[in-house]
Amino acid sequence: MKALKLISAIWRTVNSMEWQSAGYDAELHTEMMALAVADELDGGRAPTPEAMRSALNRGRRDTRIRKQRDDGAKLSVLAKRHGLSVRQVRRIVKRV
Repeated sequence: MKALKLISAIWRTVNSMEWQSAGYDAELHTEMMALAVADELDGGRAPTPEAMRSALNRGRRDTRIRKQRDDGAKLSVLAKRHGLSVRQVRRIVKRV
C-alpha cells in the first residue's frame, strides 16, 4: 500500500505545472521529488517536509554565501546581509 502511495505522489509531482515550469533543472526536479516522497512517508523514519525544505533553503543560502565570499565580500558584510554571526559565516565558507 505504501508503494502505491509513493508511486502516486511521484506521478502527481511529475505531472504538475511546477515540474513542467522547472524545465530541465535537474536540481530543482530532485528537490521536488524528495519533498513529494517525504510528504508520503510517515512513522518518524523520514525527515518531515518542513525539515527538508529548511535544509534545502540553508544549502542554497550557504552556496550564495560561498559565491559572494569568492567574489570578495568581507565576512562581516556577509554576516549582516544574511542575519548570521561572523563565526557562522566563517564556518560556512570553510565547509566544502
